[in-house]
Amino acid sequence: MTRQNALTPNGHVRARHAKPATTRSTSTSAEVGEVHANRYPKHEDPTKGQVYNGVCNTTACVGRRAVWLNRGTFGLYCTTCARGQNRYNEVPICILVDRKPTIAEMDAHHHAMMADMSALRKARHEQTTEPHFSNS
Repeated sequence: MTRQNALTPNGHVRARHAKPATTRSTSTSAEVGEVHANRYPKHEDPTKGQVYNGVCNTTACVGRRAVWLNRGTFGLYCTTCARGQNRYNEVPICILVDRKPTIAEMDAHHHAMMADMSALRKARHEQTTEPHFSNS
């Protein structure tokens, strides 16, 4: 990638995995499927992050093959961005999916993530509040 292509039109450094921006997606509404009301962010291109195997939901990324569902933003992400989001979380935020989930499935994934996070917090709390007896 040349130095000129390494910068966005605003002069910011482009992520290594990102390609120069192309024209707007030509995906049909049938490919987009159901869009969750709590989707974040709401892009100018309504198909960004909403088409399975389409463009990643990360604003600064134009990577393709978005096959990871973020259980908090309800968007689809490329492998690079999804791994970055999961990197420091004990409970994965992004999960690999084999198709675009329905709204009911997205809600179920979100509730499962919240339950896992709650269980982890509870387990940590129990570890810190257990009495420690010494055998002296």
